[in-house]
Amino acid sequence: LLDRRADDAWLLLDEAFADVDPAQSLADWIDDARRLVIFRSFGKFFGLAGVRLGFVLGPAPILAAIRTAIGAWPVSAGAIAIGTAAYR
Repeated sequence: LLDRRADDAWLLLDEAFADVDPAQSLADWIDDARRLVIFRSFGKFFGLAGVRLGFVLGPAPILAAIRTAIGAWPVSAGAIAIGTAAYR
């Protein structure tokens, strides 16, 4: 899909369940020259919907635009501790 998209189109992927098989993730494909943005939601896979923890991966200019648009998105110490423990 990334190779077949129109020149001005972006591929947005929700990899909320990529932890089942990390080899299926396209995170390694992120590059400033590619129109690829990946969203990862920690809580869905681990069954912790109340833990507000997720990730956005994409080209540096897009990430900068997101930071500018929504500002700092604080993550609680509890969410960081739970996320770290679950990934271990």
